[in-house]
Amino acid sequence: MSLLTDADCERISARLIERSTSGYHNNDGSFRTDNPDVEEDCQLLMRQLLPSPDNLRRFQDWSQKQCNLNRQLPEPASAADLIKTIEKTNFLSEDSRTTLCDMLSTDLRSYVGLGMHLDYHYCLRMDLLQLVPEDYDIDQMDPRDILPGSILGINLTKISPQSNNRRKNNESDESASSNSSTGNDDTGFTFMQLGRVDYVSQETRKKYGKSSHHPVQMPWFDSGYVLVVAIERDGVPGAPWLLFNFKPESEIEGDRVRIPRTGRFWGTLLGDNTQRLVVELGERMSDLKDKKPWSMTKSFGTESEAQIVAAVFSKLTSTTGDIFRQKVPDVSRSG
Repeated sequence: MSLLTDADCERISARLIERSTSGYHNNDGSFRTDNPDVEEDCQLLMRQLLPSPDNLRRFQDWSQKQCNLNRQLPEPASAADLIKTIEKTNFLSEDSRTTLCDMLSTDLRSYVGLGMHLDYHYCLRMDLLQLVPEDYDIDQMDPRDILPGSILGINLTKISPQSNNRRKNNESDESASSNSSTGNDDTGFTFMQLGRVDYVSQETRKKYGKSSHHPVQMPWFDSGYVLVVAIERDGVPGAPWLLFNFKPESEIEGDRVRIPRTGRFWGTLLGDNTQRLVVELGERMSDLKDKKPWSMTKSFGTESEAQIVAAVFSKLTSTTGDIFRQKVPDVSRSG
């Protein structure tokens, strides 16, 4: 007897599935209230359909192959595809924002190399909620639409020489200036957070590379920074920036504690003692490439107290609008 073909295996599988599903019903279609031994019935049918040991093994191999195909995850998107999607996003469009968020939320296996600084390689660990505004930093009475937590803004207040407490900043957050100009508090700097920035030393990467490890399999560590892309006044994506996560979530307690500015690791990268709250990495996302050195020519906020706040969408018409950081009453904070 010749071995079963794939078509034969598919027909036998359909018969077994039919027997399995119909075994719970009576002949009139009503659900059986007794305890049907569907598995035993299916085993009996399988022995009738596959009396030959060779064909039984052939069918089992075919079934295992189908199971593996069903479980196989789709290929992760390339870094180029992800960056292309980011660069074509219209942040004024909810549909366009959702498309990008869905891609970043589900495609967690992609390797996105961000470049190098000193002797360290950096990559993106996609996470849309690394930065979170405190509850009392969200004005729920704002008549404008509060955007999802992936899109935020930053308030900066110059530190008083007499005190580390933040003073109230009464300037408007609805400036016509561009985010890419200076990126300071006057512009109403808004951004979309893309995820945590991780690092690995060049020596370690070479070591694992010789062992044929893909970069995503290497032992990456949290740099303390988050990669964000600025949102320009017309809703197009602007420059990519590193933003120091000055109030990270504790892995043990789960709450968030502000890192003191006087701390040794506040706003610094490994091997670099220069403090930076926010630093630009290029003019556009496509400037970031694996193993390419960072330029880091523009930064801001180092001499200011920072506050992560919600971003709001202010409708001008039914189809257009602007995105601004939300101004909130200044309150004293500790930690």
